Amino acid sequence: MDSSRGGPDAVTNDAGRKADLGPGPDNRGADSGASDAAPSCTVQTAGPFGPRAARSLGYKGTLSAYSALYKVACTGLPACVAACTAAGGTSESCEKGSECAVGPDGMNCLPPTYWRYETSAMSEDGTCAEQTLVVIGHQDALVLSDFGVQVPQDATIRGIQFDVLRGTDDPAMAVDYSIRVMRAGEPVGIDRKQTGEWPVTLSYASYGGPSDIWGVTWTPADIASSDFGISIAALFTGTGGNARAYVDYVRVLVSYTRGNCQ
Repeated sequence: MDSSRGGPDAVTNDAGRKADLGPGPDNRGADSGASDAAPSCTVQTAGPFGPRAARSLGYKGTLSAYSALYKVACTGLPACVAACTAAGGTSESCEKGSECAVGPDGMNCLPPTYWRYETSAMSEDGTCAEQTLVVIGHQDALVLSDFGVQVPQDATIRGIQFDVLRGTDDPAMAVDYSIRVMRAGEPVGIDRKQTGEWPVTLSYASYGGPSDIWGVTWTPADIASSDFGISIAALFTGTGGNARAYVDYVRVLVSYTRGNCQ
């Protein structure tokens, strides 16, 4: 069996990874202009805000059910896909990411690799959400949402910036696969992935900005929704073996103007 996916015995959380904390403190919701003052054409910024929910986009089952997938006997891919979806994987992830491979005990399933310990990315403390990266046909996304963003009801959204504290355990082995903004629980707009490698030391990368609305028109209600957020998918750049991707924290800042500013 290809052990590069980690298997059930490799499901361990690497806590305490050192972080480059990036520019400025996170005051988790300080708002430089979200009051109900008179309308102004000055661009104001709300935030940063931190996430209150986290999940894998491709898997909704338990960690124990996922680990059990490595022990499923198979004679072909259909058995692995069926077991994967029954455990909580999406049809797309199970179909594209499962394998039936030869192992020490015969033919066994290799399930897709998903993000795990997702809620660890809800606080900036060195304990991370993580994913084992391998050569695979499906790249799972980590979704952080429910940021509790507060802007005035007459605000026009001018820009959205997410700061992602991320890293890897193997230099030059992880890059962005997809960075998407989430509205109503679904990825929308322009993919803001970057070309740089993920660093070995946890460091912030910024996506979007004060004048970037990701190709989408937003309302204050969209931004305030618990389904507003970001999906983060990493890509393994190696040809064999594996690496791990880590996300420690994500924060968002929202830029806006008041009233009828053009």
